[in-house]
Amino acid sequence: MPEGGQTAGRAPAWWRQAVQRYYRGRPEWIDGNQELAALIRAYIPLSSRILELGPGPQPTQTTALLRERADRLTGLDIDPEARSNRMLDGIEIYDGGRFPFGDGSFDAVVADYVLEHVRDPLSLCREVSRVLGPGGVFVFRTPNRWHYVGLSARWLSDRFAARLRRCGERGGRIYSKYYRMNTPRKVRLLLRSAGLEPLQLRLIEKEPSYAMTSRALFYVCMWYERVVNSTELLAGLRANMLCVARRGDSS
Repeated sequence: MPEGGQTAGRAPAWWRQAVQRYYRGRPEWIDGNQELAALIRAYIPLSSRILELGPGPQPTQTTALLRERADRLTGLDIDPEARSNRMLDGIEIYDGGRFPFGDGSFDAVVADYVLEHVRDPLSLCREVSRVLGPGGVFVFRTPNRWHYVGLSARWLSDRFAARLRRCGERGGRIYSKYYRMNTPRKVRLLLRSAGLEPLQLRLIEKEPSYAMTSRALFYVCMWYERVVNSTELLAGLRANMLCVARRGDSS
């Protein structure tokens, strides 16, 4: 569920104008990319060894930020075209099993809109824990299954959902979504089962990036955003989860 600058270039003019008026034009507004960037800066020191899961062939804002903080930035992706990502110092193609790295190889692992695509998140979390050094962190952003986008994914095809935003993933490719690590309860359970302790887990709702096909739909989604952000009692219905987890010394 990309936000901010990751969608603006593909959006119709009326949508960009509405987002500027109701969101970006507000001095207190912070978009999802900025919130994720703040977590990365807070928990990943400069000159870290960083592994990015699913970086894709084209650098994103997240990859660019990781490049600034990394002594070495490595990617792990299922798509061989990720080898063309010039911001990475190295890239390995993932077969869905064991990560092709030694124990304790990284200070941080980052995943931005990746975990919703994972068939076996417990195995992935165990691999993340294994390749992290003691005290290393796992930082990620992923959709909340209980948001209307996650709920609608049960009935809408991934391709149709992409059309609502007028863009596909990674240059038009569509990747299956499973939402097997996409509720706060499941995130905490899987992380702790893998020896990773959640340090921060919060839910956020930002500008309606899935409402580019209709002005009426935009205003309905904006009303939803205002409601779920009005009280923490409705936080569980917000769009995305931001999480930081740390590997303990004894994992």
